[in-house]
Amino acid sequence: MHKLDIANISVRLNNKDLLRDISCSFLTGNLYCIYGESGSGKTTLLRVLCSLVPYTGLAKLDNMSINKIKPELLRIKLHYLHQEPVFINETVGANLKLPFSFKINRDKIFDEKIAISLLCELGLDEGYMEKRIDGLSGGEKQKICLARSLMLKPEFLLIDEPTSALDIASEDKVIKFLLSRKQDMGIVIATHSPQIIGIADEKLSLSMGRLSHVK
Repeated sequence: MHKLDIANISVRLNNKDLLRDISCSFLTGNLYCIYGESGSGKTTLLRVLCSLVPYTGLAKLDNMSINKIKPELLRIKLHYLHQEPVFINETVGANLKLPFSFKINRDKIFDEKIAISLLCELGLDEGYMEKRIDGLSGGEKQKICLARSLMLKPEFLLIDEPTSALDIASEDKVIKFLLSRKQDMGIVIATHSPQIIGIADEKLSLSMGRLSHVK
């Protein structure tokens, strides 16, 4: 089991308090939901967890300050999925394979069968492997980004609005997909989706940069 802790975290940028004295813990095997109005600090909190914004306070992964973990190693352990995924202008297959070409992932082997299986679980058939990424919808790109991260088996998956571009049926597929994977990792989702909020093991509400635990 892995644990991600933050204690007394505050973020102030451009003379504005984005997060104020936040403390909480995340464990693998659970799905967490962070919700709140736009501008409440949801994305900022995800970025703190993977050390992408300056902050005061303490953030630790398995009792080690995340600031003391090499960035490239931290990116292996914690995957942050942006609202707008980044891709190369190639096929879906090439984009799924891309992270395996990075030096930090040299010990990992790309398995096309696993890639296709993940796509199918998300409602995308085998033919998507040959489709160009620039011809896909925003929702399809979200699914492909999710499959790509799962192939690398992170300890924690941090996701910003994973179903924002999806219809209800596609959102249901993504939710079932995430629930089936949570035993292998910790999943932390920033969302407005009532469906995701409803299935979370723990709900965290953000308002004006302050965090509340919701039962």
